[in-house]
Amino acid sequence: MRKNKYSHRDYEKLLEEVSNLKKELELTKRMVHKKNYLIQSMDQELQLHKMTDVLTDSYNRKFLLKKYREAINMFKRWGFSITLCSFDLDDLEGANKKYGSDFGDSLLMSFSKLCQYLIRDDIDSLFRIEEDDFLVILIDCNKQNATRICQKIQREYNAITEGHTLSYGILEIKDPNKFSLEDYLKKVTTELEINKQIN
Repeated sequence: MRKNKYSHRDYEKLLEEVSNLKKELELTKRMVHKKNYLIQSMDQELQLHKMTDVLTDSYNRKFLLKKYREAINMFKRWGFSITLCSFDLDDLEGANKKYGSDFGDSLLMSFSKLCQYLIRDDIDSLFRIEEDDFLVILIDCNKQNATRICQKIQREYNAITEGHTLSYGILEIKDPNKFSLEDYLKKVTTELEINKQIN
């Protein structure tokens, strides 16, 4: 019969060491899991920062093409209409000169918050294209319904900013493949300029 080389005391000590190692291993696993979670959260924040405008919390122009392609896919698969709405905050430069850039920034933020509240955040998208120029992509929304939405945004913006105004242009895209996105952006900007002259 083979003699056990460990005494009872050594055996208990060995069990204790194994138990401690298991606890350390479990603690290490938890720390790795926590760090992985933190890395994923930070990566999501970084990706969000890359595609959003810091001041207004709307999407930036870099993200526009991706969202437009998603809209085209919905058009092809389910026949959802695509309508572009272009917005320009009237005389923002004048407001900056008269009241300061902080006030101008508050107008930009007010518009963005209002717009995001009035459109469907899980379907539609708001983009800041340039300084005071914004674009909204409305999915499954024709020109008639888009006009009502834009008119409401216009009224509400005028009310919450105590008299400041905005202009808008609307373009319903019948065939996304007929022109490029840049061409459609020029067309909806032209609609905006026409409305601005009329009003």
